Amino acid sequence: MFLDLFDTIRTSENQHNIDECKKNAIQGESMLFYLLLSGQMPILTQTQVIDSKIIHNILFNNEMKGHFLELIKNGKLRLALYTGHNRMKSLQDYFMNSLSYGLDDQTDFFDFSTLPFLKHYDPKIRKKLNLRIIESLEHNSYQFETDGVKPEHIEFIEKIIDNIQNIDRAIRGNFTYTNGFKKNLDDLFNAQSQILINDEFLNLEFLNLCREIIKKGSFNNRRSAYYSFLESRKDEYSSDSIEEVKQIVDNCYNEAIASSLPSEEYNLNFASKFSELVKPIQLISEISKKEVIKLKPNQKESYITWEILVHMLNEVDTLQKEKNLSRIEALFEFKRRQSFKPVVAISKYIGIGLIPSFIPGAPEGIEILTDLVSGAATEITDNLLKKPTLKDVKNTFKERKITSKMVDNTMEFISLTMQS
Repeated sequence: MFLDLFDTIRTSENQHNIDECKKNAIQGESMLFYLLLSGQMPILTQTQVIDSKIIHNILFNNEMKGHFLELIKNGKLRLALYTGHNRMKSLQDYFMNSLSYGLDDQTDFFDFSTLPFLKHYDPKIRKKLNLRIIESLEHNSYQFETDGVKPEHIEFIEKIIDNIQNIDRAIRGNFTYTNGFKKNLDDLFNAQSQILINDEFLNLEFLNLCREIIKKGSFNNRRSAYYSFLESRKDEYSSDSIEEVKQIVDNCYNEAIASSLPSEEYNLNFASKFSELVKPIQLISEISKKEVIKLKPNQKESYITWEILVHMLNEVDTLQKEKNLSRIEALFEFKRRQSFKPVVAISKYIGIGLIPSFIPGAPEGIEILTDLVSGAATEITDNLLKKPTLKDVKNTFKERKITSKMVDNTMEFISLTMQS
């Protein structure tokens, strides 16, 4: 299943403030935990992998990195790769290709969400840096130092590349290769906007902005072109209207990406304040599920790590296969075999306690409330599930320099599961 919560724009500090980026990261990783536990096989695109702060933050944690890479190695997480005209064979190839944007003055630089500082360098310095990285990687070297570029930025780029190479080693070339796009961004935007324009109850300024975009015509199916146009209109339209139109653009972009993947299902998510944008999708697309998902602070001290999740997945998968059980039946059986304190509750609601080491900004953990799994109330426990002391929690923050500030409000969003 393709998941738009890993869209790199969601965690880009060039598009959102830091708090919003943190909340979006929590949404993405929380849903990834849930989907894996419930038996789904999420599929991430090459852009999501090389430029997702969520993925890189997991891999920066040395204690969790190996367990996350094991999920990739064992096929629990699938990675999609578009080979393109350059016949790319790895994520590193794709990263190098992204760095080549802007070198010939015919294209814009690739806007890396994980490397927001690049945008602030003079174009001449950035060209030298990008070329230096490409040439070094072609010769299996890490000599990225470039005049005018801060040493701490070079060090961070090295860490990002190390993560990409670790994923390449884990996937071992077993990518899911993308097909041609069955849908394109411009057509999707026009179709959805035309439906919204006929809704007399929507904000007039927002509708006028949609009309202006439709009148302009083609944007060559490039999201960056839409964003550039919206940036040019910020003096004529309110930030709320521009943000709402960006949400449509992002939805259409992700639906176009999903159409290139072999997966039959994909998932789109909307902030509750954009609930009216669900209407056109319901009219023109096949939706198999629609639900409201809430992420809220969880005061429980128990938590699940990536290590424990890998263990649970192996156990539940084995039970499901050997006993020919449904996923929920396998989860019930897994629970029955345990005798320790419960951490994950599977019923009408799913509560997942997440350790702060991989959910920044949520030191007490995040609980997912949704109706994705139905059935009588039950509990799943495991002998590896731990109950950390307050000292353990404090030490975690001290080591990772994470401010122990609780997410102070419930995050709510609408989730649509759709058929391609």
